[in-house]
Amino acid sequence: ISNFYLTQNIWHLIGYTYDGGTHITFYYDGQSQIMSLSSPLSTVLSGSATIGDPIGILDDVRIYNRALSAAQVAALYNGGK
Repeated sequence: ISNFYLTQNIWHLIGYTYDGGTHITFYYDGQSQIMSLSSPLSTVLSGSATIGDPIGILDDVRIYNRALSAAQVAALYNGGK
């Protein structure tokens, strides 16, 4: 994803929504960028999942079972609950 650069030592809001078809919208500190896929992603998961990496710190992790609108993501970025 172009134009998304992490600055160290400050908090960032990072997320994405997937519409179940061929579009993923990535969010980074209030900015969004849509990525088009050539075909839908498989929704079948197996094994374990990991969130984050060994050198990063995560806070207020949320997982939704639906795609959030751009306005909802903006509200989260601006401090809404």
